Amino acid sequence: FEDMQEASKKRAADAEARFEHIMELKKADDDKKAAIEQAKEEAAASKKQRMELKQELLVKEKQAVVEEANLVKRVSLYCFALMMPFGYET
Repeated sequence: FEDMQEASKKRAADAEARFEHIMELKKADDDKKAAIEQAKEEAAASKKQRMELKQELLVKEKQAVVEEANLVKRVSLYCFALMMPFGYET
């Protein structure tokens, strides 16, 4: 009877050890899933930030092109005004 009781305790201890091991594996798996989810969220936020920066740069580029065209126009008018007294009218 004591042998059966001892064997029963040993099986219970083994089952508890297996259960603990399974729980550790499950926790590690959950941690990995959480890390993957966080990485996905960070990647999405980074992509959104890059897109916003790209839009901002496109707007600034368009403004620079317009500004350059206005500057060329002003310089051309200034040069024309300087040449008018000398008869270089077009």
